[in-house]
Amino acid sequence: IDNLTGCSNVGSVIITPEAFSEVYAPSVNICSGAETIGMDAAANHTYSWSPSAGLSNDMISNPAASPASTTNYIVTITNTVTACIKTATVQVIVETVPALGLADILVCSDSNTIVGVTDQTIEDQFENWSWSPSTDLSASDQAAPTLVNPQVTRTYTVTATHGATGCMVSESFTINVDDQEGILADAGSDITICQGANTGLGTAAMLGLEYSWSPTVGIDDYTIAQPTVSPSQTMTYTLTVTDAATGCIAIDQVTVIVDD
Repeated sequence: IDNLTGCSNVGSVIITPEAFSEVYAPSVNICSGAETIGMDAAANHTYSWSPSAGLSNDMISNPAASPASTTNYIVTITNTVTACIKTATVQVIVETVPALGLADILVCSDSNTIVGVTDQTIEDQFENWSWSPSTDLSASDQAAPTLVNPQVTRTYTVTATHGATGCMVSESFTINVDDQEGILADAGSDITICQGANTGLGTAAMLGLEYSWSPTVGIDDYTIAQPTVSPSQTMTYTLTVTDAATGCIAIDQVTVIVDD
């Protein structure tokens, strides 16, 4: 309104909120190593991530994230032209996957022994087993194949997929071969028993050899060659035989099926 003339004029201004095109995935699952989060940078925008721990760079749009545990990351996006600010949260979920538990072993040449993952509770959690190399192995797609008549020391890499998470696990271990005469582990043949019954395992003990059975559930003495077992459910027992003089080992397994 003009105070001298009394004239007036009316105008309008249209305010349009800035539309951010960035849409961030609310969560990302990682197994090991790093996983990229975020997306490609937009022109005239800056990015800041918090917390910065576990990020390759907290000032870019798509850093690689490798946190030690599940972490919520907040990204602040600023338009340098309009000064508009937006935030988004990305949860990086670190999957928990058990180790295969492989360790270097010593065997005697010309021996036959089970190698690899003999713990049934670990084996049951994984699938798609693969061994490299497959030399001297009875199979390369099993958790615990038989090593047949080894002559030289070798390092094997075992790879498997964790069924619950889809994570791939890879571990390497060395089978050292001694040129001493091989020893034999014989856990006996698989057997079926009735619920509440018991049965003997193994074969007669040999002088100079040490015996160890696992798991110890339902077993009367896990340190002898021929224990008696009475499991309440079907159980696979692993026998490890050690030559006290050379340190060489041999491994065999037997399954006791409990018929309800």
